[in-house]
Amino acid sequence: MTQLQVVIVDDEALARRGLKYHLSDIKGVQVVAEFGDPDQALAYLKNNPADLIFLDIEMPGLSGLALANALTDPLPAIVFVTAFDHYAVDAFSLQAFDYLLKPVDVERLQAVIMRMLARQDRKELEVENSTLRAALAAANLDQLAGKSEFKQILAIKDRGQTIRIEVAAIDWVEAAGDYMCVHADGETHVLRSTMQRLAAQLDPRQFIRVHRSALVNVAVIKAITSFANGEYRLTLSTGDIVKTSRRYKQAVRALKQSQ
Repeated sequence: MTQLQVVIVDDEALARRGLKYHLSDIKGVQVVAEFGDPDQALAYLKNNPADLIFLDIEMPGLSGLALANALTDPLPAIVFVTAFDHYAVDAFSLQAFDYLLKPVDVERLQAVIMRMLARQDRKELEVENSTLRAALAAANLDQLAGKSEFKQILAIKDRGQTIRIEVAAIDWVEAAGDYMCVHADGETHVLRSTMQRLAAQLDPRQFIRVHRSALVNVAVIKAITSFANGEYRLTLSTGDIVKTSRRYKQAVRALKQSQ
């Protein structure tokens, strides 16, 4: 039996390891390469054709969709892998071979491989791939990746793995030098960035700067208390109290008047 040449591209080492482990139990499959860096994967794939790629969608730097768009013919079958089910629609709108949700279900993975191994008609696969190529060429990749002008997902490196936080789930952010403490869903994550850089990546209609070291999601502001010196105190639905500074009082005042 001809071995199915498989490449795994995912910035999370644990995700790659788990997928490779499950694939090792399936006959007819050979994982020939794995990459945590999408740029390295692209360089490899341009010179080493593969039959099937398991491709994470949301990765720092080059997204999985952008990587797929950059591949040259012959285009391999692509299975997009994502932790967020809303990307499934995007995968099918691009006519991808299939998609998998994290954590990967073993039976679902086996079904994908069996369907690929059963594909005897190479021309049929080439037709599917040409459809994918056309869809990728015509697509707005930022929109397909769930990205607007501003970030929708924040990727935070933490002890060898990448934690993905939906921006809408962020309550507030406080700065500590070149590190940001991101408070979301009752947990605090540390992101290496500056407040200025992070604020520029978030929708100002959703997040307002209230202090040189504080950024708040307007959706979680429960009360705004004003003081005679022109400063304000924000009470969040989480119970946190965030002090503002006079430098940013205009934004807070406008928000208070709109409530």
